[in-house]
Amino acid sequence: MGKRKHHKFKKPEEEGLKKQAEKKTEVVVAGGSIKEEPKEIREICWRAAEFDYKDKDVSWFWITGLAMTILAMIALWQKNFFFFVFLVLAGIMVLIFGKKRPRVFDFKIDEKGVHVGDMNFYPFKDLVGFDINVRPGRLDEVVFRRHSYMDAILKLPADSKTAEKAGSFLLGKVKKFKYEETLVELIADLLGF
Repeated sequence: MGKRKHHKFKKPEEEGLKKQAEKKTEVVVAGGSIKEEPKEIREICWRAAEFDYKDKDVSWFWITGLAMTILAMIALWQKNFFFFVFLVLAGIMVLIFGKKRPRVFDFKIDEKGVHVGDMNFYPFKDLVGFDINVRPGRLDEVVFRRHSYMDAILKLPADSKTAEKAGSFLLGKVKKFKYEETLVELIADLLGF
């Protein structure tokens, strides 16, 4: 029986060594002095969860359910049945997504574009710009704006060193823009999403 080939994900330590090897310098001896020339980095790879997971205790679910119930009762009292149905469905979705744990993805930025996992590829020609969203106490984000009206923002979580390297790597390939978090993102962060 032949051996099956398995796709093996690299451990973070191996990736760190790979990145260090890419950054290593060549030593050239000329006239008795030592000159170091940095090698060019051709890709940046890392692995991260799709979002920061915040563990929610039972009280979070009780408070969320109570808030949704009060809002739904107000909608019924106002005889706004569409808003009532919306609040019930939204409350159920919030409670379900509150339990959801993030998936872990492999991210890669190379000469061609941005790779998210094995399925999603975004060529540089489809990207309008990028920014590094520094978030103290959490993972930073490499943020891309796409040529799209729906889902125009693409965020890749990364540690601060990787985000800094990605920013340097992207400078000649994609324009830099100033990213500001939206009100919806700030509220989601406040609620623990």
